[in-house]
Amino acid sequence: MHVDGGVTTNVLIVPEAALLSGTPLFAPDARPKVYIVMNGKLAPDFEVVTPSTVLIAARSFETSVRANTRNALLASYQFAKRRNWEFNLASIDPDYPKSTSIGFDPSYMQQLFEYGYRRGRSGKLWQATPSDPSLPLPPPRVAGR
Repeated sequence: MHVDGGVTTNVLIVPEAALLSGTPLFAPDARPKVYIVMNGKLAPDFEVVTPSTVLIAARSFETSVRANTRNALLASYQFAKRRNWEFNLASIDPDYPKSTSIGFDPSYMQQLFEYGYRRGRSGKLWQATPSDPSLPLPPPRVAGR
């Protein structure tokens, strides 16, 4: 299991050293299963940013991380499919409300946990491909308000 919050890489299916070695990772007839749990939304959030250096920098960082994550997911999906591996992805739906508080919000985290639990129990947690970026975007909101 890979968990580093995107510090070194957003998604890790196979360690880089294993990729570079050229050594087969599995038997030719094996069909490994890849499970990726994203603690966030994959779809972009449209947001008008109030003219403020801090808010613009924060929004730029968030947008950049989300774009990098999406690119890493698409590359991981293609990597798995080229090898006939099963790909499974779970993420937060685009229409799930975003926290409006700054910092850690225990109430929001509890609601998010319950949301994930319900999705898992419903059998609708995993998707076989990264989400479609052409889906309708949620209504815009102004950052910092």
